[in-house]
Amino acid sequence: MTRIFTKSTLGIAARGLWERSLGPFLGKPEDFFRGRPRNRDLDVNAVLAELERSVVLTPCEDSPVFVLSAGWRSGSTLIQRLVQSSRRIHLWGEPYDHVGLVQSLLKLACCDDVVRPPAHFLLNGDQDPFEDRWLANTWPTVPQWFEAQRTFLQATFKVPERAIGAQWGLKEVRYSIKHARFLQMLFPRARFVLLVRHPRDTWNSYREAREWFWEWPNRQIRTPFAFGTMWSTLARSFRTEHQHLRNVETFRYEDLGDQGSLDRLERLLTFKINRSLLTKRIGGSQRRSRYTFLEGHRLRRAVRQELSEWGYD
Repeated sequence: MTRIFTKSTLGIAARGLWERSLGPFLGKPEDFFRGRPRNRDLDVNAVLAELERSVVLTPCEDSPVFVLSAGWRSGSTLIQRLVQSSRRIHLWGEPYDHVGLVQSLLKLACCDDVVRPPAHFLLNGDQDPFEDRWLANTWPTVPQWFEAQRTFLQATFKVPERAIGAQWGLKEVRYSIKHARFLQMLFPRARFVLLVRHPRDTWNSYREAREWFWEWPNRQIRTPFAFGTMWSTLARSFRTEHQHLRNVETFRYEDLGDQGSLDRLERLLTFKINRSLLTKRIGGSQRRSRYTFLEGHRLRRAVRQELSEWGYD
């Protein structure tokens, strides 16, 4: 049916007539005849940039540390132990991973209601809520909405009583820079540690698990290609979008033994870490069998464009 609107001069004319007369009510003809609206491609970075310009929050003294790695088995737990070795920060480890706390909050923040709310719906602090006005649509302001998200995260990640006085943070293996930008909006003094490891080694460590989720419940990582796609997506985000973060350092796992890398980590944290932990193993996966040639081929298909950008062969 939609071909008549695109394949001839008459169709072009008919489309123009549709858009002028029926378009405001029925939308585009292809969407109408398909019986469902077309999904929009959301530019999350553009939305975040608009929110960063327009939303002004009250000052926040929290300076959490967020350790983000490109997938599992990348050494994020080692970084977590190094950061906590000072006993100044308690880092939560991948909390409630199936819930997707920050991912869900980011999706809500990108909603049209938050980005461009109807101004006449908003009830500002200097307005009388009992005045004679239309009450069917009365909303808190957007800064109130964002500060509620901040309060929610502060309450969720409150430091345990035995660590009172310490700051808080978390380490995650699923967040991209988009999630980090959202966290930076809520906590402007936040510090970010970005970590990547050669996907050949991370897959070799992960391959016998094959049961974890990038996004629960629909994106379970079970194949080397899916694993490589996740790695490439996150690694590319770290490499090309990290400039949106103010306090950030990026590391390769293979370089963590270098004194220069550890110096950079301490400068970001503003305190000393226990470097001897690099030689001490606690938990983690045991030595596993090598992946097959076919697995390696499928993994390389997913990561080959990003590998060289990180200096991997």
